Amino acid sequence: MKAALPTLLVLLLATFAAGEQAYQVKLVVFDSQLVFNSVRLTDSEILEPPSGERQFFLEIWDKEGAVLRTLAFGSSLNGPLEVLIPYERKGAVIVVLDDSRQMLFRFTVLQFADTCGDSICDEQESRESCQQDCPSAGRDDFCDREQQGVCDPDCGGQDPDCKAPPVVAPSASAPPVQRKAPLPQKSPASMGGMIMGAFALSLASLTAVGWTLVRKKGRQARLLRTTVEDWTRAGYAPQQIRQALLQRHYPQKQIDALLRERRGEDL
Repeated sequence: MKAALPTLLVLLLATFAAGEQAYQVKLVVFDSQLVFNSVRLTDSEILEPPSGERQFFLEIWDKEGAVLRTLAFGSSLNGPLEVLIPYERKGAVIVVLDDSRQMLFRFTVLQFADTCGDSICDEQESRESCQQDCPSAGRDDFCDREQQGVCDPDCGGQDPDCKAPPVVAPSASAPPVQRKAPLPQKSPASMGGMIMGAFALSLASLTAVGWTLVRKKGRQARLLRTTVEDWTRAGYAPQQIRQALLQRHYPQKQIDALLRERRGEDL
């Protein structure tokens, strides 16, 4: 039994040594078309890629669009398809191409990238995971609660630096507070003057409104007179003119007065 233990340990170490970080890309083949399903990072032995009549390619690009690795694979049947491609620490995007190297689709793998140290706080990095790239109190979806005089926007106001400074009470040596002088009190006489002024203003307003109404009625009377004259010259009978004006809601008394006036002129 003791002799078997070293052998078992060697086998286990060999198994772990064979494991390698890889992107596990799950695709679906349907009617000769390739569809993306999911991607994740896994520790697994890199097997030979699947093969078949229809050829495809996977390319790993970095953030600048440079190709880091290329893998060819194929498929002959409809259904799920799994491809393992070795991990690239600077990988940002995986691009899938057809056999003529035309892009079919692409998906991001930046969430798995290890780009700490490039002086750029990438979307998968934060102050917690990469202090070299992500400054304190930066917007990186992590509340670091470090006191450096800057309110961290990711703390939702819970950062000690986000609290407003306390209000300091005025000291004896502080300059006196300038207060507004109280408004002067109105005497009864001035109050009476204000009331009379308001009454005069109201009266003037009513007078202006009255003159406006008078002018408006005058314009209506002139328009009515002109209309009766025009229609009479056009050959309409007085009864026709009267009926048409009544339908337009002109006052009956004014219509009859104008028609009598026109009859008197005709005589």
